[in-house]
Amino acid sequence: LVSELLIEGTKATILVKTEYNIRALLSPSGSKVVRQDESEILKLSLLPSAFFVLDTKTGEDGSQKVTITGGGYGHGVGMSQNGVKAMADLGYDYSAIVQHYYQGTALTAIYDKVKKSN
Repeated sequence: LVSELLIEGTKATILVKTEYNIRALLSPSGSKVVRQDESEILKLSLLPSAFFVLDTKTGEDGSQKVTITGGGYGHGVGMSQNGVKAMADLGYDYSAIVQHYYQGTALTAIYDKVKKSN
């Protein structure tokens, strides 16, 4: 999850802080986003997630191309909807899925069941 982004240019260096600002700055408003199911979406005002990798390549003419590969499509709290679906499809129950994404947590009841009397 990217929480700070340092951009070094020839005229200035800028530090962009917070997930929201980074997602807004790198928004693919003029480009298409290809989802894992290969469907496409256009004109997003925010990058789908702050969980991404930047890959920079230099062309023969010296130009630079940056590709952003995302690891999620959501709010950046660490649980992948696609990952959850895949685990559920493999037979994992909700407890195992939560433990996978939020290690060290415990699921507990926050209320006691009360029997109704007739």
